[in-house]
Amino acid sequence: MTDEYGCLIKKSNLVDEYEADLSSLNILDGIKFAVLASADFIANHPNKTLKCHANEDLKTLANTFELRNLKFI
Repeated sequence: MTDEYGCLIKKSNLVDEYEADLSSLNILDGIKFAVLASADFIANHPNKTLKCHANEDLKTLANTFELRNLKFI
């Protein structure tokens, strides 16, 4: 991931889990992050899922893409 968005991803020290808070991003930056993060996780963490905190508009838009390794909460 680029440094621009890398700061949004946090890895839990207790469990091997990744989370990103996209709630502060606008819809275009949010979907851009989601697509880039999905590609990055497929390449670097193929068995992991990134949990993304997002607003309803972003969740709806992201569901139109095949982002199987992202879970919107």
